[in-house]
Amino acid sequence: MLELTEVPSIETNRGPVEYLVEGNGPSILYFHGTPSSNRLAADMERDLVAAGFQLIIPHRPGYFGTPLRDRLTTADCADAAVAVLDHLNVARIAAIGTSGGGPPALAFAARYPERTAALILQCAQSHRWDAARWAPQCYSWIYRCYRNSLSRWFFCRFYITLFRLGIPTADRYLRDLTGSRYATMGDDVQARQLAESFHSGIGEVRWMRDGLANDADTWLREDVLSNASVNCPTLLLYDSEDPQAPFCHAEYAAAKIPGAELVNLDAGGHLIWYGRDARLMQERRTAFLLKHLTASRN
Repeated sequence: MLELTEVPSIETNRGPVEYLVEGNGPSILYFHGTPSSNRLAADMERDLVAAGFQLIIPHRPGYFGTPLRDRLTTADCADAAVAVLDHLNVARIAAIGTSGGGPPALAFAARYPERTAALILQCAQSHRWDAARWAPQCYSWIYRCYRNSLSRWFFCRFYITLFRLGIPTADRYLRDLTGSRYATMGDDVQARQLAESFHSGIGEVRWMRDGLANDADTWLREDVLSNASVNCPTLLLYDSEDPQAPFCHAEYAAAKIPGAELVNLDAGGHLIWYGRDARLMQERRTAFLLKHLTASRN
């Protein structure tokens, strides 16, 4: 069960923004996935903290103590994150967008290039869902469901209830996250623990329905890279067998962002922190962050 604890919050002219700060060192602005929390993101990325980085993880609009209100776009999410950075007196950072946090991370890099030393997208959405190939391949029905506003509303409303009822089971959720990699991931203790944490967190926490619903709308509505330019150093970390974020998202981002480096991992599907290339992923990511965050300080 995910424990709810007090987290810092700031007031902005468009409503409060909750945030979490973990670690000390060069700062990383982290856009969490869908549906998730900053606590789960920090637990998932504890290796970054151990490597000497500081994680700044705002709750995106619609999640927990950051109400959605009129903050409906990826630009609104980027602006909320900047308010946190200003509050913390952090001028320049690296941004990471994971899964559903990809679009707001792209928006941040495009909207605030002077504050973005580098960008990492990991198993992230990068293109709007204008065709079924951009939607999770593990749910063949979800693209049709999301295209209809009424069925999308029902799904987002009752998605968390299904988890509370144990539908799907934690093992079924692990299969959905790992896809064809389940053959090697099913017995991976750490991958299973992470999947169980996600499963438990989604099932127990109802304070992210607005965020889930708005993310779904955003995936259908917005394509950041078709309307804005991202020119900072960019690292793309994807598993070509990811059943949640199809590899076409990686290929699209690589084509649209000048000089972007794409690393095709043999990992845990959507759980790129595990599997055969887990160490490679961590090493490439750490070296990339150190290179560009150190350069931004000089």
